[in-house]
Amino acid sequence: MIPRTYLTQVIGLILAGVLWMTSLYQLEIVAIWLTQGRSTFEFPFYIWTTNLWVARDFWYTVNGVALLIAMATAITFGSKRMRQRILAQNKG
Repeated sequence: MIPRTYLTQVIGLILAGVLWMTSLYQLEIVAIWLTQGRSTFEFPFYIWTTNLWVARDFWYTVNGVALLIAMATAITFGSKRMRQRILAQNKG
């Protein structure tokens, strides 16, 4: 079981990973549709139909957000307070 002190960071890493994989998958679909000569992109579950370039920029933005979440999570893993908690946990 994951200790409660790590739960937020683990959830952040899982979220970042899911967003990253989703954006890469959707970018691949955009590239395939571009080579097929299509001019529009249909978002998952047919929520929205838009130009391929708008969809590409949207999924690159999602990719960037996933990177920011992963970086913020990594920074909190290495924070001084977290290190102090780990050391106190090992002593006790």
